[in-house]
Amino acid sequence: MDLWLFYGATAAVLIISFVYALMGQTSDSDYFGNQKTVSFVPLTLTILATQLGGGAMLGCSDAAFRVGPWAILYVVGIALGLWIIAIYLARPLQNLNVATIATAMGQAFSSKFVLKFTSICSIITLFAILTGIASAFRKLLLTLGIDNEIAILGTWGAFLLYTTQGGYRAVVRSDMVQIIYIVAVLILLGWNLATSNLDIAGAIASDAFTHDFPFIDWVVVPTLFIMISQDMGQRCFSAASARTLKTAMITSGFALIGATAVCVLIGMLGKTMNIPMDGQRSILIEVTQLSFPSYVTSLLASAIVMAIVSTADSLLSALTTNIAIDFDIKAMGATKAVSLGAGALAMGLSYINSDIIGMMLLGYELSVMAITVPFVMAFFLRKPNKAAAKAAILLGSLSFIIARACGWSGYQVPALLIIGAIYLYLYGRAQTRVSL
Repeated sequence: MDLWLFYGATAAVLIISFVYALMGQTSDSDYFGNQKTVSFVPLTLTILATQLGGGAMLGCSDAAFRVGPWAILYVVGIALGLWIIAIYLARPLQNLNVATIATAMGQAFSSKFVLKFTSICSIITLFAILTGIASAFRKLLLTLGIDNEIAILGTWGAFLLYTTQGGYRAVVRSDMVQIIYIVAVLILLGWNLATSNLDIAGAIASDAFTHDFPFIDWVVVPTLFIMISQDMGQRCFSAASARTLKTAMITSGFALIGATAVCVLIGMLGKTMNIPMDGQRSILIEVTQLSFPSYVTSLLASAIVMAIVSTADSLLSALTTNIAIDFDIKAMGATKAVSLGAGALAMGLSYINSDIIGMMLLGYELSVMAITVPFVMAFFLRKPNKAAAKAAILLGSLSFIIARACGWSGYQVPALLIIGAIYLYLYGRAQTRVSL
């Protein structure tokens, strides 16, 4: 890999992102993402940039090395969440004059408890995922032979600075620059793959892959999390219209699957090429290094860094909005300090935590188990029951704690069904009392 090309491409995209992100004035509504002015193109690009992260590219490729084409199911789960928002939630979410999912749920149930508890779950989730991404970011650079701490911290610091200063508006503008670059590199990668002598048909038809994969964790949990996540909530609240939001969600879902398919195919090729994997290297990088010119590997590595950054800035913006709006931080200086501190702390913890997937699953599972049922109640029922919502939140959180303490896995759907059944019982009792 040509390190000078990697450094140059990464620095160029970061500088352009930084300058474009901070151009113009940013109002408070721009900073928190409830301005309702984001049109179709920037909205689609920022949704795609948020979801097409380094985890999707590297993770799906590594998974394809083991399970073959089934690895695409992870991003199919994400796309399903986007499409559910488009079909069922675009209009109600876009019509709300709020900045957080927690505020929306608090209003739906007229409950400060629901608002605060939902916000706390969201904050923990977003910070856990951000810490996992910071760990993945450091691991990727170290794997590429880049152990210069100034380069690592400088890249992380650049996105911290524009996100802290410009908020959601800066994130959307930087996402536009970064995702155009990422998609261009993936197209270049796809072209080299299509014109190579690699046995693509053989990889697709190979029976060397296992069919043992966690359907709940790969498909169901991402689908549910996308529906309730604050970062997607910000995109809903900022859309210029419900129609714009619906079209952007549908388009970005298909684009996400198409972009990730290239990474999945390369992971499958790695298996048929008998490349040894020890869990410390990325099959995506390994196959690219062995099969294509060095400049392709350099640009791909740079694109993966940008993918990580584009996801991290969205998470940080969403996290900051939850803290500032839901806990009434009025001073913009204090809000920016919270944003900067959260991003710096996530990077600091990445030096201690090495369990990337574990941290990210911790965040996903908490929100899915505690928030999904009351979220569905809030947006799919005409008269959502406050007592049932509180019970669902508490029981979901308790289920998460017990499952984590006991080391259970694959339990999310059964737990949600149990919580849903309890909700129906409480809701029915409440309605009976009203009618009497």
